[in-house]
Order: sequence, then C-alpha cells, then structure tokens
Amino acid sequence: MAENKKASEFENSGFTDNIIKSNSIIAHSAGDDFVYSDWRKSGISDETISKYISKGYLKLTPDWWELIYSDLFENKKSDYWTKRLKNPIDGKYMRPKAKAPRFYRPLDLSPEVLSNPENYVAIVEGEKKAIKAVEAGINCVAIAGVWCFKSKKTKDGLMPDIHKIDWKNKVVYLCFDSDIQHKPSVKSALCALVELLQELGAIVKNLDLTLLDDGRNLKIGLDDALKIFGEKVVFDLMKNAKTFDTLEMQAEILLKGISSVNDAEEIKWVVPDLFAKGYVGFTFGEAGSKKTWFLLDTSIKLSNGIDVFNGIEVEQSKVLFFEGDTPNPMIQKRLKQLGGRLNDEYFNYVNRYSADRDGIDISLSDKKGRKYVEKCIETFKPDIVIFDTLISFIDADESKQDEMKKIVDALRKYAADYDCHILICHHARKRESGEKRGKLDQSDLIGSSVLNRLASVILAVDKGEKEEEGILRVNKSWFKPFDSLKFELVDMPENRIKIEFETHAEANTKAKAMKNKIIEYIKTKSATTLTRKELVSALEDEAAVKNALKMLEMDGFIQGGGNTKNRIYTVIPPKK
Repeated sequence: MAENKKASEFENSGFTDNIIKSNSIIAHSAGDDFVYSDWRKSGISDETISKYISKGYLKLTPDWWELIYSDLFENKKSDYWTKRLKNPIDGKYMRPKAKAPRFYRPLDLSPEVLSNPENYVAIVEGEKKAIKAVEAGINCVAIAGVWCFKSKKTKDGLMPDIHKIDWKNKVVYLCFDSDIQHKPSVKSALCALVELLQELGAIVKNLDLTLLDDGRNLKIGLDDALKIFGEKVVFDLMKNAKTFDTLEMQAEILLKGISSVNDAEEIKWVVPDLFAKGYVGFTFGEAGSKKTWFLLDTSIKLSNGIDVFNGIEVEQSKVLFFEGDTPNPMIQKRLKQLGGRLNDEYFNYVNRYSADRDGIDISLSDKKGRKYVEKCIETFKPDIVIFDTLISFIDADESKQDEMKKIVDALRKYAADYDCHILICHHARKRESGEKRGKLDQSDLIGSSVLNRLASVILAVDKGEKEEEGILRVNKSWFKPFDSLKFELVDMPENRIKIEFETHAEANTKAKAMKNKIIEYIKTKSATTLTRKELVSALEDEAAVKNALKMLEMDGFIQGGGNTKNRIYTVIPPKK
C-alpha cells in the first residue's frame, strides 16, 4: 500500500511509469536508503532527488552516490563530479584530482543568474546546500571546500570559473557554516575570497549564520538554517546583510586573548633541545670544517633512530637531504665510508646537479623552484629537511635583507605547514688578511642579519686542531644552552670512517666557572635577590654572566622575573 501511494505521488508530479521504474524511485525512497537519507538531511525534497537521478546527474549505489556537475552556462553535463562514500576511510568526498575545482550550479538555477551582473548570487561551501537553497528560491552556487576557489592547476592559482563570470557590481552573498567563528583557517579563507571578489568589482555581503547561534555553538549551514528557522528568517538575514569589511575581518583573525597561548602545542623535537619541528635552524663553518660529513652522519643516524652527537637519544626520523655543493659520486663515497644502513623509507635525497640535468630548477630564489621544493616536502613528509648549502640553492644576493627574508620566510612556512625542522647549512665569512683566527660567532655567518634573527638555533662548525677534527658550538638557541662538542673522523677497517663526539674542554670553562662565582657571590652577600647588571658590575664578564644565569635558572637555583634588561633573580631556598 505504502509503495503504491509513493508511486502515485510521483505520477501526480508528472513522472512517467518508465522513469519511475527505470530509476527505482520506489526502492530508493525507503528510509534506510543511503542517497535519500543523506540528501534529506539537507532538507532536499524527494522530488528534487528523483529529478537529479532521472536526468542522469545523480548516480547511486549502496556504497556511494556521485553528483555530476552541470555546465556553468549551459544545461548540459560537465566532466566534473563529486562522489560521497558511505563508509569512508580517509575522507567522505572524492573529486577529480587532475582537474581544477569548479563552481557547482544546481539544475534549477538558470545560467542567466551567473551571466547577468544584475542578478545576485549566493556562494556556499557544499553542493547539497546550494541545491536546498535553490529549492527555497535563493540564487545559489557552491564551492566544494572553503579554499576551493583557488587551484594549483592554473597559472594564476585560481579556479577557472572565477574568470567566467562578470563580477562588476554583482551582489554576492557569502555564506559559510556558523562554526567559522571557531575556525581561524576558515575565517582566513572567507577573507581571501571576499578580497578576491571585491578586487573583481563585486559587492560582497555577509550572509552571517552566526547570528542564528542560540548559545549552543551549533554548526549551522545554509541548508540547516532553511530547515530549522525557515525561509523567511534566511531572507531577512539576506535583506539585512552587511557589506564585508576585510580589515575588520583580518583584525578579528589577528586579535586573540593571551590565554590562547595556552592552546599552543608543546614543542616536538627531532633532536631534543636542539632541532624543533616547525622551526628553522642554521649550521655554518669555513670550507674544510667537515660540515657535510657531520650532516650526512647525523642524517644516517636520525633515519635509523640511532643516538646522535654525544649520545643524545632520538626517535627514528624521516630525513630529506637537499645537496647542492657536492656531486653524487662524492656523496656516494662518503655514505659508504660512514657505513650506516641507508634506509630509503626514512632517508630521501635530492641533488641539485641531477635536478639541473633533468631540467628542473629548484632554486629557492624562484617561485617555481620553491614550489618544487615544497612538493618534495609535502610528498615525503619528513621530520627534518637539510639544505647543503644555502648558496647552492639561491640566486639572490645573500647580503640583501629583503631577498633573503623572502626565502627564509618560505622555509619557515614549510617548517610550520609540514611539521618539520629545516636545517640550512651555510658558509662562514672569509677571514681578513692577517686576521687572527678565533672561534666562529654569529657575526661570521655570511649574509643578511635576517638569517641570524629568524633562526631558532645556530650551530657553528669550527676547524679542530687536527685535520680530521671539528668543533661544534651552539652560538644561538631559543631553547637551552648546549655544550660545545669536538668531533673527529676516525679511520676504521675496510676504508670505513666513524665520527666520534666528545664534550669539548671549553664547555667546562667560562660559563661553568662563572656559575660557581655567582653562587659564591650570593653566599658572601647573603643575597636573596640580585640583577644581571649588579653581577656584571661585580664580576665583569657580561657574556659569561648571562650564560651562567641561564644555567642557574635551569638548575632551579634561581628564578628570574621582569624584562631582560632589568631582570630580577630570586634565590630559591633549598628544600628541607
């Protein structure tokens, strides 16, 4: 009886027996049917669903449905589609990977709405929302995701449909889901789309669903708003919609309460207290200081989960090594001599010599070259990326701050976006004629001061007393002081080389000696508080005092407060 009633309803709507039978309308109208139940959640009528099926725009199986996109300006099918999986593993929706994204125009939306600038249009995220909106009498198209107005498949980075519509003076309502207020990345996408459409001449208004939030922080899309609140409420929202102010939007994105810092993730380490994920570091030294040896040895050990440097325990990490100074035969020889297990799953390698021969320019100075580098990082998903050396991957003047900042900013973005540490190997400046050779400091790092300023850690590699020795010093760290290490390339049987590390003698001198002096000073003065200025005045060596105070803070002997210049240190009484 129920089936006959359902069939008669479709007959009354103008469907023929053949259409009803051939499209299994009765079977697919059952409450547990996947496509019907899924589309009904958006408030889409069975009549509309059946129309999409009968016209061949909606294909369905028990495990998925596929919606064929209509052409933007003609009532015919395009070659673009979206597929919704019933039991997804990685994601609910699939779309053609090889094609640029498109606007979705519902079947009942006239192409003239898009071609005529005098007609308004609303843009939502998600095809079903647009279909429901058009059912309710709203001129509406959809993008598949909040950033889907952009495309990596086009030269200008935009989806082609953007250029097919005359936006000048066209009223556009942007309507993203109400949970945008809790999602900064979605706010950023909305802001970028607003700016783009405004640049193209559109009058862009905010169809703001957050105004319907009753305090329960519900996620409401345009389809939900029409179902829950009704068409009148939504049309009233449109009537009162305000034109977007992008400066105000960006200020909202930027401004955060200080408590938001508490939501920051803890630092994730590749090498504890030295190489942190999401940060950029530098290592530098003179020619012949064994920098590449040290980097290759560290890469092999990290990729196999073997302790690095002087016994620092590490997790097995994926290493992506960009080599620009040394040809493959020499790298091959050194890897064989180091003798570690080469693990392709955890250690990947790009040589600029080889890339040049293949006609691929991976210069960090070039926008396209940076895209190649980013794609390698995105594809391999490394924990640490190493560039040996910077000068081999840039064509810019390394002394020019604006050029170097662009490059370092790109690398910092990759480190943050792909959750990896990026370690850049660089050269030290050449010594002046007759200049006494001392240990390297930050001023010896070639190039713009921006390199020093933006690095989380800077490692200097000095030449040792012997030909096969090097001295590794941490010249700068945002994390904690690090003892200097001496390393030596030791000859082993079968033409193998082992790199051995030990604490360098100088690490036990100035800072540690000054630490003891400060403790003695506190005891002598019976001091409960003190300042750095006071200690420098009494003990004279400012650099040693600064490093010793850091050590004492980490030891829990003192606690600092206030700004750097006038920082006050309180002596912590020993526990009884």
